[in-house]
Amino acid sequence: MAPFHAVPPRPFSNIKVRIRDDRFGIFSDLGEGFDGWKGIFGQYVRGWTDPPPGAIWLTDVGPEFDPKPADWIWQYPTLTGRGGYVFMHNGDNMTRYPDRGPKKEALVANIAVALQKLSMGELPF
Repeated sequence: MAPFHAVPPRPFSNIKVRIRDDRFGIFSDLGEGFDGWKGIFGQYVRGWTDPPPGAIWLTDVGPEFDPKPADWIWQYPTLTGRGGYVFMHNGDNMTRYPDRGPKKEALVANIAVALQKLSMGELPF
């Protein structure tokens, strides 16, 4: 895996997370501002790691003109093509997000459901 890189905290828009690819429905019902704990940006993630080849880049952090991968999913390569999945989150605590919205505190459950469906072949990678 790649090393962690911090995002410059100024301007504050650098630490606003933007959804890039939600083909697995992880973020679809969390509402606007899911990444701001009590409305404070930068608590969800403050940096990124480069995903390995073949990973799916889910969310952006950093400047809009130079986004970096905050969350990504990668299938571990095997000879049979049945490797497990890695969900990478570049923050410190996933269990408290979001603190508002239609599916409050559903993020970890949504990730677990997506990974289960991927491993069962119910979702294409």
